Amino acid sequence: MNHRLGYDNHRRLSKLYAWDEKKSKTSWGAETVDFEKIAASAVQAMSAANLHHFLVVCALVSDLYCPG
Repeated sequence: MNHRLGYDNHRRLSKLYAWDEKKSKTSWGAETVDFEKIAASAVQAMSAANLHHFLVVCALVSDLYCPG
């Protein structure tokens, strides 16, 4: 499910769950954060209850945006 979310929603989930956003080098020399990899390892460690909560948050994550 996480791979279907947009880039901004990946960032929102990462901030909401306080996941460490480590940057890595890309093949063209830039630095990027692999949000899908971060989320995949975090989701695998979740209990069933936390996983259910995470799925609800994924469904509502686009509503977390508050324009400044």
